[in-house]
Amino acid sequence: MELKVLAGPLYFFGLSLRRTSEFLSLFEGISHESVRIYYHRIKKVLKKPEKRKRRLIAIDETN
Repeated sequence: MELKVLAGPLYFFGLSLRRTSEFLSLFEGISHESVRIYYHRIKKVLKKPEKRKRRLIAIDETN
């Protein structure tokens, strides 16, 4: 689990998928495709919630 969490920031901060997998392979065998999958899973979990769009706008015309 720790390697999966570590793979996300390493790739996000500029290390390529292959270099990230090479670095993490020092601890446990991991492929660059696994790093890509872990990164997208982490990105989906940490994503900001989208702003809700309004369908109606109320206009007050009193003077």
